[in-house]
This record gives sequence, C-alpha cells and structure tokens, in this order.
Amino acid sequence: MEKALESGSNNKALDTCKWLLGLSVIGGTIALNSIYGEYPLLYRVLCMIVAFAVAAGILSFTEKGASFIQLVKEARLEARKIVWPDRQDTLRTTLFVLVVVMIFSVILWILDNFLGWLVSSLIG
Repeated sequence: MEKALESGSNNKALDTCKWLLGLSVIGGTIALNSIYGEYPLLYRVLCMIVAFAVAAGILSFTEKGASFIQLVKEARLEARKIVWPDRQDTLRTTLFVLVVVMIFSVILWILDNFLGWLVSSLIG
C-alpha cells in the first residue's frame, strides 16, 4: 500500500516536471521567435513547429496527455462509423428543403400583405 502511494506521488511529481518542461519549451520557443525576428519567417515557423511537436511529445507522456491521446483515438474510431448519404439522398433532401422554404416564403408573403392591408384599413 505504501509503495502504491509512493508510486502515485512520484508519478504526480514526474508529471509536474514533464508539464514544466513542455511549457518551458513552448515559452522558450515563443521568446526566441521574438528575439530572432530578423531571420526569415519560414525558418522561424519551421522551428516553432518542431518545438511544438517536441513539447507535444513530452506532454503526451503525462497522465492527462495519455488520456487525451486515448480520447483522440476513440474520436477517430467513432468518426469512421459515420455513414454519409449518397449523392441521390443529398440531392433529394436539398430539393425538399428548397421547396419547403419556397412554400413558407409564399405563405409569409401572403400573411404580410394581408396584415398590411388589415392595418392600413383600420388606420385609414
């Protein structure tokens, strides 16, 4: 039991160190980007991409990073289960929506004209 508690506190301390290291890499990259502003933008962007990838790699070994990676894997698995409509279903649904919008537009136009006539006849 004590070893489990020690292991949990060690993991938490190690995770904290990993978070500090990852955030230091990101902060250092941002600081260096502003210091070396005279260098071409392409080089600075490439360095930032590499640094953010390194920071993401470091943070992926934390407990929250591992759970985030698991979440992304599950989301991709669920996205693969989506069944998209074929072209004919999409066309049919689009035409239905257009027809319904036109019908309601005509109904609202008639209602607007009727209410306009009613108000103008009441007011004089």
